[in-house]
Amino acid sequence: MKYIATREGVEIIESNAPATEKQKVLIADVLHDFPDSAELFEYADYLAKPTTGNASAFLSAVLDRNAHTIQDGDMYMKYIATRPRAEKHGEHGLFSSALHVDLDAAMRDLESHKGNTWTIIYSLRREDAARLGFDKAESWQRLLIEQQPAFAEALNISPEHLHWYAAFHDEGHHPHIHMMLWSDSPKREYLRRDGVYTLRSRMTNAIFKDEMYELYVQKDLSYKELTSQARETMRSLLEKMQGQVCDSPVIEQQMQELVLTLGVIKGKKQYGYLPKDVKEIVDSIVDELARQPDVAACYKTWNGLRDELERYYKDKPREHLPLSAQKEFRAIKNMVIQEAENIRLGVFTFEDADDHDEPDEATIRKLEASAEAGDTWAMYRLGKLCMDGKHVEKNEKTAVAWFQQAAEYGNPYAQYTLGKLYLQGREVPQDREEALRWLKSSAAQGNVYAQYLIDRMDEQRDPSILLAATKLLHHASRIFREQAVSTNPQGIRMDSRRRKQLLQKRLALGHKIDDHEEQMQGQQTMN
Repeated sequence: MKYIATREGVEIIESNAPATEKQKVLIADVLHDFPDSAELFEYADYLAKPTTGNASAFLSAVLDRNAHTIQDGDMYMKYIATRPRAEKHGEHGLFSSALHVDLDAAMRDLESHKGNTWTIIYSLRREDAARLGFDKAESWQRLLIEQQPAFAEALNISPEHLHWYAAFHDEGHHPHIHMMLWSDSPKREYLRRDGVYTLRSRMTNAIFKDEMYELYVQKDLSYKELTSQARETMRSLLEKMQGQVCDSPVIEQQMQELVLTLGVIKGKKQYGYLPKDVKEIVDSIVDELARQPDVAACYKTWNGLRDELERYYKDKPREHLPLSAQKEFRAIKNMVIQEAENIRLGVFTFEDADDHDEPDEATIRKLEASAEAGDTWAMYRLGKLCMDGKHVEKNEKTAVAWFQQAAEYGNPYAQYTLGKLYLQGREVPQDREEALRWLKSSAAQGNVYAQYLIDRMDEQRDPSILLAATKLLHHASRIFREQAVSTNPQGIRMDSRRRKQLLQKRLALGHKIDDHEEQMQGQQTMN
């Protein structure tokens, strides 16, 4: 009875009964001993449906993946070659570039190797393996022979130095292969984490290539619709952020602390070079900025868009990190540091974004001609160029003259800038009455920055500190625009033939050949 119930090849009817208490204890033990096991899809299946069958599948998977830690190399090879449900070719299931190998000779080959040996387990769900034809050893052998150059590249060796053996285990829930590989030039080989990711990606792309191609076609069509909808949402949020004053006493206080700290820091004033305690100040400023309602809404929209895009090629949900820990927005950190350094050094900055291209000599001559003809915006821009000193010779006296002329002709930004200059008292003598006069003139024309300074003139605080949060908000809006959507998510790669086929399908559906390159006037594309 025991024989017919448990012999190799018997079909086991899985129970949908809840996992037993003994199984739960065992699962807790293996998670403690092998914490990486929590990343297995068998564990995700168990969490979603904690039945005896899923519990058994998870425990078996953990045993398989960690057998190499409790057995010597040659015994591990024998285990994967002869264990129950290994697809056998004669007395064992071990194969390499040849389907039939001599197990004793393979074990001697392994015993003679004195360097590192890597063990790989690649597992599929039963339904995927059956659908894609990877429920037999022959399919896996063809795949591994095809991927030999990838394994050698990941190990940083030439293919002729690669030794590998594998066995296919037709496990009920998770048919999988075990693979052992090493180099006969052991002084050179290594396998980094990025090499593991590359191997996983190449194996996955090879196994699912036909389905992934169809998915890519569908994704490409829906991608355009998705980004179009997201573009409108992001555009309205970014425009609101760009033209808004941000009143945050917390950011002001943190910026003052950062300004004082940077004064005693030697070397580069960049995030990667700062001491840990200073980085923590920068991170706290970025996370406080992320709590501002418009930034929070924009970041939520950005995360939702990335979630939708990655859903097409990843099973594991994205982790929504704090803004300070999101690598796509690392530029915000250095932007915070730069603003603090500007405050420390007394550099005059402008709250309005200058979206013009970098001016050449011809452009500057045209600006001068327009300014002489009475164009107040040309006067204002010339003033900014002279104050900044990046494209023309820095001349604060000339800059103030251009601002004065444009302000007298009624330009609201020139009036605001002139008022701020008199309020700070650096480039011109401090004159609060003159500052108030020009700020009121600008505020009367709807300049929210001017009104913000007027409302706080009695506080006797540096306008640069008062406006620090506002400038960070505007910088953040530009970075959000640049990072709105990744153009080519990692994980899917297409060869030129498939890309050409996809292009032909797109054209047949009425798409223009270059319609992925749409530009939004005045800002970068979100494609």
